[in-house]
Amino acid sequence: MIRIKSLVLFILICFFQQNLLAQNQKDKRNESFETINTPEEANRVVNSINRGIYLYTFAWKNISEPKKAIDSLLLVLKNAKEDSNQVKVLNHLAAYYRIINELTNANEYAEKAVSIGRKINFKTGEAFALNLLGLIERAREKYDSATGYFQAALSINENIGNKYGVAINLTNIANIYKLKGFNPMTPLKYQRSALKIFEEIGDEYEQMQALLDIARTNEVTIQKLKGYFTILDYGRKVNNKKMIAVSLEEIGNCYRYQGSYAEAMKNFKESLGLMRELEDKVGIAHLLGGIAVTHGLLGNYDESIKAFNECLNAYRHDGSKGLTGYILAQFGFVLTANGNYSEALKTLLKALKIWKEIGQVAGIEQAYIHIGAALSGQATQLRPPQAKKKYNEAIWYLNKGILLVLKDGNKEFEKRAYKAMSEIYLALNDHKKALKYHVLYDVLKDSLLDNETIRRIEQVRLEYETDKAVAEEKVKQEKKDAEAKILLQKEKAEKTRRTEVFGAGLGALFLISIFTIIIIRQRNQKRRAIEKAETGHKMAELELQSLRAQLNPHFMFNSLNAIQDLILKEDNDRSHLYLSRFSKLLRMLLDNANQPFVTVKQELELLELYLSLENLRIPNLQYSIERDPKLNSEERMIPNMMLQPYIENAIWHGLSNKKGDRKLQIRIHENGNATEFEVEDNGIGRKKAAEIKAQYRHGHHSKGMELLSKRFNLLSKEYGEAIQTTVTDLENDGVGSGTLVKIDVPFSLSKQARQLVNDTNNHN
Repeated sequence: MIRIKSLVLFILICFFQQNLLAQNQKDKRNESFETINTPEEANRVVNSINRGIYLYTFAWKNISEPKKAIDSLLLVLKNAKEDSNQVKVLNHLAAYYRIINELTNANEYAEKAVSIGRKINFKTGEAFALNLLGLIERAREKYDSATGYFQAALSINENIGNKYGVAINLTNIANIYKLKGFNPMTPLKYQRSALKIFEEIGDEYEQMQALLDIARTNEVTIQKLKGYFTILDYGRKVNNKKMIAVSLEEIGNCYRYQGSYAEAMKNFKESLGLMRELEDKVGIAHLLGGIAVTHGLLGNYDESIKAFNECLNAYRHDGSKGLTGYILAQFGFVLTANGNYSEALKTLLKALKIWKEIGQVAGIEQAYIHIGAALSGQATQLRPPQAKKKYNEAIWYLNKGILLVLKDGNKEFEKRAYKAMSEIYLALNDHKKALKYHVLYDVLKDSLLDNETIRRIEQVRLEYETDKAVAEEKVKQEKKDAEAKILLQKEKAEKTRRTEVFGAGLGALFLISIFTIIIIRQRNQKRRAIEKAETGHKMAELELQSLRAQLNPHFMFNSLNAIQDLILKEDNDRSHLYLSRFSKLLRMLLDNANQPFVTVKQELELLELYLSLENLRIPNLQYSIERDPKLNSEERMIPNMMLQPYIENAIWHGLSNKKGDRKLQIRIHENGNATEFEVEDNGIGRKKAAEIKAQYRHGHHSKGMELLSKRFNLLSKEYGEAIQTTVTDLENDGVGSGTLVKIDVPFSLSKQARQLVNDTNNHN
């Protein structure tokens, strides 16, 4: 009995010590974010700093009267010595001045902090001040100098091992790259590195902020929505109204871009209500901009213009050029949709001027495309001579916009530009160019918005709503269970309060609770391991889809170039014939885009179309496809578009540069436990082709073979079966006379692929 009492007492002491430590840490964090309103409070904060509580960021949402805090810190600064405390106070002052948008004062104190920090070798304070200078330059919209400050701070923090500081610097650099219009993969790399650090140090709040940045940068709508719903759930859990409002706004933007305007408006209005509660003027103005655009898309132009004017007044008062330019561009877009082209052009040219002044590439490209669309609309109201001139002006702006969006990968605006170009050339009776841009528009439209995408977006929303309802019900039930348990314990404690049985019973109950927690924890660890394995499987599948998505454009545009040559030669009959074949080929590509495996028969049908199109470029190309009659081409499965890159390689590098007869043979038969595919050509050989490529195509890098190799490696990891590939150089008297490629696809891989297809069909 004594041993049991000792064990229970030891466990209780450990439990209360852990709670006390956690509460102490929480109190310290809260203390570090308190508002400074008096000299005494300022001194208390400095003392807290001396105990090791040094703020790297400032919780501006908790600052009620920043000007009083500044006055108090100035009193402290008068008597401060030239040491680390003085650097910290200077940094506090710079940060508070930045919060109230007095950037000149903020810059002055931050530069003093850098100077003194270097002088006394206080690296943490110096890095903090450099980060502040970067934020000040970003507020001034001087992005290059801001990047320099952030990178300098990053270098110091990496050297001194300040992980939190490193993560903050990485986040700020990523934000600058976004503003400068970099390809999304560049800022995403920095943001994911920051998220990893926040996970390592266990800062859940900063993890949510990092997830928000990643979701905003990501181009894939489904991934954006999942990120925003995760952040929304966390915001509601900790009752952070700012985080809830921002998440709702971004969810609304996702629905707006996908055409679900009613759902977008619902989220915007809920977010606006929270922003008004918080009295966040910038947040309110930004939401009014989103609501104005959505009203315009719904045809509510009076409501749209009213919201735009209110939003513009707020941004002009705030002094933000970038945000003013953004709203002007959105306003111009709505005016164009309403047919008010003259006002739209005035508004859009103002936006373009602002974005050029601050060097914001993402804004410049959007302005060019919006201006092109407005000029095109204006041309429809003019007579032919004036209309043609206006159309040519629109084409100039659209081409400028296309050049920019192709660099940063903004597919939505690229699609808008292609559609406008197609309509302009159709109006100018240039049907060749109209067809070209319409095909480009169709391809992007199919990839950006299809029924499956819309269904998946709705599925994400329903899953979130369902999980939310289940979680709320679970919390209610747990609360009831907890209340019942507490009541039962009180009754039991009252009856046995002064007896030894009470002590033994309490000890036993506590031990059972510990064992239960251990069991639950083990179950949670097992569940997380299963979820991690499933996530790995899904990531591998998504990477396969990504590689296939890169193959299809590579294949498609090579074929499109051949058809374009025929159109330019004005061979109408053959151009119609091969355009029809190209359309059929394009449809097959789109139909199979999400299929990891296809039948041998489907692959051969695609190759027949492809080879017939290649005959346009090489008229004397002789090709044959031999298939073993015993092989069941409708049952045997292979990776989608497996043969096309090898055949393309043989034609473009082996046969195109050969004089005389050009032969290509494709043979399919069974070899042991695998289906063997052979691609043989009588071209100039790989060595001679490499010499020609180095001489005439310097810098060109073909992606087809590289992507196929990556696909084979992923398939091997995913299904445990390797696809064997051998390449043999054929020679005649020591001279290259062609190339032979053999690809062996194991029967077991084909069987797994067939089962995958059957399971998918049954599920659907």
